[in-house]
Amino acid sequence: MKYLIIAFKSRNELYGFARALKNHGIFLSIINSPKSIGSSCMLSIKTDVTNLNTIKQSLMRYQPKSFLGLYLIQSADNGEQILRLM
Repeated sequence: MKYLIIAFKSRNELYGFARALKNHGIFLSIINSPKSIGSSCMLSIKTDVTNLNTIKQSLMRYQPKSFLGLYLIQSADNGEQILRLM
């Protein structure tokens, strides 16, 4: 299983960016950030890998100040593998 995580420091920016992605027709979930990405009190956006190009374009367009990173999460033999994409 593969999915994307978009991490933010600011909840306001996260919700604003999530709204922008939903306006592009992207299905997403707001989740607690995985501990390996940041502190456990942060929130992130989780979405399907097929949305990668639209997400990259939106990040370039909006340039959210509290953006921490775009990560690809995929299953591996020893658990989950996390790759930073941006």
